Amino acid sequence: MSFHEIIDMERYEKIVEQFVSELEKTGVSPSINQYVVIKLPAQSFQGFFSSIPLVEALNKYGLRASLKTVRISEPKEKKVVKMKERGGIHKDPLYEKYAERFGSDLTTHMRDLSGSDQAMVAGMFGYSESGPDVDVESDRIFALLNYVWNLIDKYTEVRAGGKYEYEYERKFGKIMELIDTFFTEKNEPSFETFIKPPDFILGFDGANFVSIRGSPKISLKVDDADSWITLSSVEEDLENVCFEIIKTGFNLPRGGDTLLILPSIPPENRRKKPKEDYLQAYVQAFTYEAIAFKKGRIASILMLNTKEHPNDNPDEIWAAIQAFWGIELSKKVPQEPFKRYRIFSGEAGMRYKVRIPHAVLVFKGEGSFGKDVFGEIVGYPTPNLKTNWTNALQLTSKLDWYPQKEHDDREPLIRLGLQELLPISTFLRVCGIDYKAMRKRNKQIKEILDKAEKIEIIGQPIDGVATNLIVSLGSRKIRTSDSEAIWPGMFANFPGGEVYFTPDTIDGTFVVDETMAIDQSYTLDTPLIIKIEAGVVKEITGNQQLLTILLREKEKSKQRLTHLEEKEALPVKVLQGYKDNFDRVGEWGLGTNSHAKVPSNYLIEAEKADRTIHLALGSGYEPDRATLYHWDAVAGRNQNLTITALTSDGKEIPILVEGEWSKELEEYT
Repeated sequence: MSFHEIIDMERYEKIVEQFVSELEKTGVSPSINQYVVIKLPAQSFQGFFSSIPLVEALNKYGLRASLKTVRISEPKEKKVVKMKERGGIHKDPLYEKYAERFGSDLTTHMRDLSGSDQAMVAGMFGYSESGPDVDVESDRIFALLNYVWNLIDKYTEVRAGGKYEYEYERKFGKIMELIDTFFTEKNEPSFETFIKPPDFILGFDGANFVSIRGSPKISLKVDDADSWITLSSVEEDLENVCFEIIKTGFNLPRGGDTLLILPSIPPENRRKKPKEDYLQAYVQAFTYEAIAFKKGRIASILMLNTKEHPNDNPDEIWAAIQAFWGIELSKKVPQEPFKRYRIFSGEAGMRYKVRIPHAVLVFKGEGSFGKDVFGEIVGYPTPNLKTNWTNALQLTSKLDWYPQKEHDDREPLIRLGLQELLPISTFLRVCGIDYKAMRKRNKQIKEILDKAEKIEIIGQPIDGVATNLIVSLGSRKIRTSDSEAIWPGMFANFPGGEVYFTPDTIDGTFVVDETMAIDQSYTLDTPLIIKIEAGVVKEITGNQQLLTILLREKEKSKQRLTHLEEKEALPVKVLQGYKDNFDRVGEWGLGTNSHAKVPSNYLIEAEKADRTIHLALGSGYEPDRATLYHWDAVAGRNQNLTITALTSDGKEIPILVEGEWSKELEEYT
């Protein structure tokens, strides 16, 4: 199977240009301040693969574009009848109450309700003046966005001289005013500018992309806009591997839902990765969504623009999602604005809107998705006020190495997965493996390291310099990457295949000769030499091109550290930890995936390749070793590494001997 059997790049580029030509006829003026959301029916092959060139065309034309797939609801009458028959979602009696009271006619009775009942109906049924259009049972994210966007529209209208129609709208407006006082104190624009509704929402009617929000009205059509993609040769294999991730990787039961977050294709002047990598990742995401529904699960796709700097603001759609996830989870915090929000949330039925997905799978491309604006300006304090989260995705996942977790006794809510933009052939190879054998190997190595006090790594010279490290384990936790995030609060890479830990301390020389991930993955034609003393990076020499990128991105992280300090976004203890660990080595790892290859253009493959080792500069996997970046660097098989575990009673247990697994490993089955 070759890439060209799946994707016709020439055809794809022509479709992009055709969409650009169609946009020029609409009368919409290009403006980076305007953004477009494309709302697609989930599992629509034609809609999804037609929208990919449209997203690129919109960005090329000068409008920022995001994409969200949703599950469109049945007509109102059928939907309410079904709710009555099923007793409502989760058998909630409130659904039955409102369905019984109004039958199928919500709109006629809306104005006759009390303020709290108006808010509850709007919250539960996805109400807007044009009636519900998103199935709130299966796509709470877009239903939440619709609800918030309607409220912000009204808030903006009132600030321009209009009047509130409903009491819940007025209460929301008061909350926004209160939040704005926090933003004003930090010299930031008003909160609604970061989460504003899209200027245009485009829907897909089966033939055309038609605006359902915004002016002037847009209708775009390019014949056979999905003709650049052919999946028949890989569809079954992709479905099998994606379902293995759903079933075994995330342990999702029937009804379990996943949010897949993907980067859109960056503009030519910023993009370094091949465009084909992005397109193939979109194929994988669509297949995941399709097989999830086929097997009784739920999945949706969110495509966002990436940012050059981690201090940059995110797409408004992502800023809104993060903010209302975080605010809803913080509503029991005994201080403003959360005290006032809690009253609104109860009356508005926000618990029906803010349902966190069971799993989030992030596809890592170039750059970042930007900061969590609300988290950094106001923050998400813990109910006991002992610490503060600045990122809603961290708050919901609560991975055990986040320093805030120590003071937050609330349970984590999501399983978090990470995947790079891999070619389909690579994805199938490195993820379609014998997981039982890989996990057995990981267990063998973990049992050895659990007994070790130190490990010694010696390699053969590369360009006259050799890897030579002494790594002290102390009481650090030995972890395995088994491609399993089977419970909330767990994290997994796809592909998996490594044993790793945060060194207590580390000394020596490390020769990077394969792949390193900084703002993206880079392969090395000449080595990078890292000198380490007492766990701190003292000198980096060698590959000048990579060294320049490393120093540039490290300066961005320093700027971010300064920004967080100036905004007083983090507790003093957490911020000091970030500073203390800024120049430390955060991870040592040994790859165990026998299907992963080196050299590889993709760090997530290279670091998993069996018999390679990697170090990560920056953040580690322990709460006391957190900082703002985590950059993996791989030493390859051609160094013929020898790795020996040294126990406290003087035993030496070989793990690798001149680049090959030792016979002693079999004793630890």
